[in-house]
Amino acid sequence: MSDEKQAREDTPQPYDSAGLHQLHQSFRFRPVPLLIGVFISVLLLWLAFREIELTEVIITFNNLHWGFVVLALVLSIVATFSRAARWRLLLEPDVQMVPFLHLTSVLFFSQMLNILIPLRAGEFARILLIQPISKVHTLGSIFIEKFLDLLTLAAFLLVLPLTLSLPEWFRESIQSLLLITLAVLIMLSLLFFLKDKLLSLYSKLINKLHFGWRHRLGNALAYGLKSLDVFHKPWISLRLQMWSFLIWGMGFLVNYVVFKAVRLDLPMSAALFLLLVLQVGVSLPNIPGKLGVFQYATILALSVFQVEKSIALSYSLVLYLVGFGPHLIFGTLIGWRFLLQNRKEKIA
Repeated sequence: MSDEKQAREDTPQPYDSAGLHQLHQSFRFRPVPLLIGVFISVLLLWLAFREIELTEVIITFNNLHWGFVVLALVLSIVATFSRAARWRLLLEPDVQMVPFLHLTSVLFFSQMLNILIPLRAGEFARILLIQPISKVHTLGSIFIEKFLDLLTLAAFLLVLPLTLSLPEWFRESIQSLLLITLAVLIMLSLLFFLKDKLLSLYSKLINKLHFGWRHRLGNALAYGLKSLDVFHKPWISLRLQMWSFLIWGMGFLVNYVVFKAVRLDLPMSAALFLLLVLQVGVSLPNIPGKLGVFQYATILALSVFQVEKSIALSYSLVLYLVGFGPHLIFGTLIGWRFLLQNRKEKIA
C-alpha cells in the first residue's frame, strides 16, 4: 500500500463511503407522497399569488435594504455552525475523532436534503454519513437534539402570549406542541432514570439469542441510551440549552432583520410569532424546496399584523432566499465534494 493511500485511509472523513452508497440507494422515487405534495404546494402557491400585482412585488424588491439582507444571510449561516457546536456536545466523547468542520459539512448537507426531499431525509443522511461514531449513538443524539428544539419552542410559546394576542387558529397548535413536548419529556425522564434497569431487562430478554445477534442488539441499545449521558453533567446540559436558545434566537432575529430589509415596521414579537407559525407550516407535505407552504404560512402569519398581501408575499420570497439559499448552495457543494472524494477512493 502506498504512503499516499495509507494517509487517506488514516484521515477521518466526514462521511462513510458505504453509507454514502446506502443513502443514494434509499432515495427512490415515491410518486404518491410527491403527488400529494405537488397538489398542496400548487394550491398554496395559487392562494399566495392570487389577487397580487407583480409590479408591487417588483417595487418592494427594488426598495430592499441590501445591508440587512446580507446581515440576515450571515445570521442564517452562523445558526448552522451553532447547530454543529450543539451536535458536537451531544456526541461527546466519541466526537473527538471528527473535526468540527467535517461535522458542519455533514449538517449543511443534511439541511439541503431536508429542504429538497420530504420526510426528513437529512436526518437519515446524518446517521449514515458521520463516522467513526456509532449510527445508534448518532440517532440518539438527533433525538435529543429534536427534544431540545421542542423544549425551546415550547418556552417561546409560553412567553409569546405575554406580548401578543394570539389568533384562535394558532392556539390549537400551541396546545399540540406543548402536549408533544410534555410526552417526550416524560419518556426521556423514564429512560434516563431507569437506564440501568432497562439494560438489565433487555439483556435477559435477548439472552437466548445467538451470541452475534445478542452482542449487536445489546450494543445497539447501550449506544442509543448513551446519548442520555449528557444529562448527568449539569454544566453540559446548561450549555446545550443555551445553544438551543441561541439557535432559535438567531432564527427569529433573521425574521426581524428581513423585516428591516423590506422596510416593515413590526415588533420582535411578530418575528417570533412568524418563526413558530413556520415551524408548523413547513412540516406539511410539499414539493422539493417547500414552495407554496412557506409562502402561504408567512402571508397568513403577517396578516395578523395587517401587512398587505403583496408586501407579505415579497417578504416571504426574501426570507425564503435568506433562510434556504445558503443551505441549498453549501449543501449541494458539499454533497458534490463527498461524491468526488468517494470516486477518487474507489479509483485508488
